[in-house]
Amino acid sequence: MCLMKFCILPAFVLFVLSLHCSIQRQYACVLALRITDSSSEKGLNNRHIDTYAEYVHDDEENYVNPGDALERSSEDRLHRALHRYEVSSGFTVREELNDQKDLSLQENVEERRGGRMRREEEEEEEEQEEEGDDDEPERPRDSERFVFGKPAKLIKTEAGELRITSHGGLNDELGKRRMGLGFLTLEPNALLLPHYLDVHWLFLVYKGRGRLSWVDNADFHEVDLEEGDLYKLDSGTVFHVYNVDEGQRLSIFSIFDTVSVFDDEPFHTFFLAGGKKQRTVLSGFDESILATAFKASWDQVSDVLSSQTSEGIMYSIQRNESLNMMKRNASDKPFNIYEKKADFSNDYGAATSVHEDDYSVLKDVNKGVFFVRLKAGALLAPHWNPRATEIALVTNGEGEIHVVYPNGTAAATERVQKGDIFYVPQSFPMCQIAARNGPFEFVGFSTSSRPNRPQFLAGGMSVLQGLDIDLVASSYNVPTRRMQDFLSRQNESIILPGEPLPTS
Repeated sequence: MCLMKFCILPAFVLFVLSLHCSIQRQYACVLALRITDSSSEKGLNNRHIDTYAEYVHDDEENYVNPGDALERSSEDRLHRALHRYEVSSGFTVREELNDQKDLSLQENVEERRGGRMRREEEEEEEEQEEEGDDDEPERPRDSERFVFGKPAKLIKTEAGELRITSHGGLNDELGKRRMGLGFLTLEPNALLLPHYLDVHWLFLVYKGRGRLSWVDNADFHEVDLEEGDLYKLDSGTVFHVYNVDEGQRLSIFSIFDTVSVFDDEPFHTFFLAGGKKQRTVLSGFDESILATAFKASWDQVSDVLSSQTSEGIMYSIQRNESLNMMKRNASDKPFNIYEKKADFSNDYGAATSVHEDDYSVLKDVNKGVFFVRLKAGALLAPHWNPRATEIALVTNGEGEIHVVYPNGTAAATERVQKGDIFYVPQSFPMCQIAARNGPFEFVGFSTSSRPNRPQFLAGGMSVLQGLDIDLVASSYNVPTRRMQDFLSRQNESIILPGEPLPTS
């Protein structure tokens, strides 16, 4: 009997202590949820409010029920989140809060929730800044259709980079038309490793000098490349490009019609040379197949495929002279657009185009090429291209492009500079203007190999001057003499001076 009393007494004491701890725990939770100035309570208070603020934040994000009010009072959000906290924790604290009308808790929670959201926004901004080396400033949505952001990197090493446009995003307009653009930059003595593409490659050298080498029916071919050279390689041709100029970069701008692709890639590169970082097409085969095909051991195959550490573009160990010793077969020379006589020139600039009658290979890809140079302040008069879409790269200076929708509203008014790409759909009115601090130059491709027939709205070659003047005057509801004076004021054609004409 004494033994039973001896056992029951400690058990009773433990029960009382446990009950006391439970009561203390609930009381501590209530105290923690109140805002106090006591430093001894602050740590516990902070922990509970952090948890509570988490529920408020989640509740606000999830409050999107159809038919509900668009806004909910802070007090309503507070009680809804508090209920979720009670359910998850097993503690009942809402009654205590309601009795005390502890609004300071709500304010503290709101402040912490706001701080949490601000921290998240700051973290997102920091992540964007870390990624932002290649990011372009945001443009208005309409302008995104006509001025492209920086193309995505396909390959980037210390020896150079290859960038391409991809489907979707800023380049969706090109994607819809099954076109892609490529931008190759090679540092002095750099080499783009041997590979082939699944598209025809039409390109223009707009800076530097290089050498293009390729294999056709087991015969080796090569041509020297200079600024302004235009050339085309057929789909599936194995080639490599080398920068022979030790003093400057080699820069190439290219266009291609895209193929059926995976992962939104406009074309595919198939490298025949590479290693660990740049896997080659050989890497996809089983070693036993390669060992048999090359009549070599597995170790020899592995050694060859894993020795190169560069990725696609590397500095060449070969000198210019050693390349000249290789067998060279006669090849068609590139066509140089800078050497062609300008289609039009005056004191304010010049414009040159290349079509299938000038360079027959353009007919194979149904593309044309153009080059425009505007002196400081000059403008290429408002006009449209009735035959083709135009895609241009700014190669020097800065200026503005203006594009107009068919309904007469402005589609784009954008300032562009060296390296920017702009695009104008067929028949859309456009105008390019050079900045007053220097010349503005751009090269580009058009989507037709036939000669362009640009139609101008202003100047000596304005289509309005070709129409019956009485009809034009009636269309604008102005007297014939006033319309005639208005159209004949500009004596220059195509490329116009930038200063406005004096008012009458």
